[in-house]
Amino acid sequence: MGLEQRRAIWAIYVWCRRTDKLVDGPNASHMTPRALDRWEKRLDDVFEGRPYDMLDAALSDTVSKYPVDIQI
Repeated sequence: MGLEQRRAIWAIYVWCRRTDKLVDGPNASHMTPRALDRWEKRLDDVFEGRPYDMLDAALSDTVSKYPVDIQI
C-alpha cells in the first residue's frame, strides 16, 4: 500500500475515533441530540469540501480522492 493510501486510511480512522470518543468517551453522558446533529452536519461539510480543522481537512482530501458515500 502506498503512502497516499495509508494517509487516506489514517484520515478515516481518525474521524471514526473522534466520533467514537463523542459517544463512548468520558464526556459521552453530556452529549445531546443537538450536539450529535452538529457533528453530523460537520461530516456533511467535510464531504462537501468544507473542513473545520486540519483533521477534517485530511478526511475531506481523502473523500475527494477516493469518493465514497455517507451511509446511515
